[in-house]
Amino acid sequence: MKQQRYNFTLTELLAVIAIIAILAGLLLPAINGARVRAKTAACLSNQKQVTSFIRAYMNDSDQYFMSATGGDWHNWGYTLNRRNLVSDVRVLRCPAILNYSQNSGDPAQFTNEVGEIYGAVYNDKGFDFRGTAYLYDSTNKVQVSPTQLILGGCTVSSANKPVHLLNLSGDASATAGNLYKIHGNFSNVFYLDGHAESIQEADLNKRYYPKVSGEGAEKVAAGYKFLTE
Repeated sequence: MKQQRYNFTLTELLAVIAIIAILAGLLLPAINGARVRAKTAACLSNQKQVTSFIRAYMNDSDQYFMSATGGDWHNWGYTLNRRNLVSDVRVLRCPAILNYSQNSGDPAQFTNEVGEIYGAVYNDKGFDFRGTAYLYDSTNKVQVSPTQLILGGCTVSSANKPVHLLNLSGDASATAGNLYKIHGNFSNVFYLDGHAESIQEADLNKRYYPKVSGEGAEKVAAGYKFLTE
């Protein structure tokens, strides 16, 4: 009678390890993809909340929006906080960007953390959205829909540090950052009408932003490049 064996041979053990390694190699990309999609969805949810805060502020301020120029008092996130619209800075941040100096969520720390939030387009005096001043591109002689006018997005500086100023002109800036390719091949942006979307570089030149000079809308620069890791 043949004796029953209860142990593995070295060949069998190596075969099992090889199969597990192959399965892990197949599963990891799917897991990473799911993680990216989850963070992208969380970011878009944050941005939609941001637009509701901005809309509430504008409705109470004759459609005026202070984006950002210098210190705390000119920072758009701090402006929302002063109106008691935002207390937790984390809702103003992209959850996929990790290079934050602080992330306590403590309202007492808001003024220290608010410089590292979604970047907003800006000028020295903010934007007055009454009428159609920012819904006309005088260069190309076309009307601009609020669904095409970008107010902000996932922005970092050249050092990959989150920054509350967004540059869409294509020019180098010491203070403003560029959109960050953090969601796969996309970056998330939010618009004047209140929606947010994931967008690729190739589609940016179909979108507009309020001119820094405060004189209407301007198309995003052709060849605009996302900052990358």
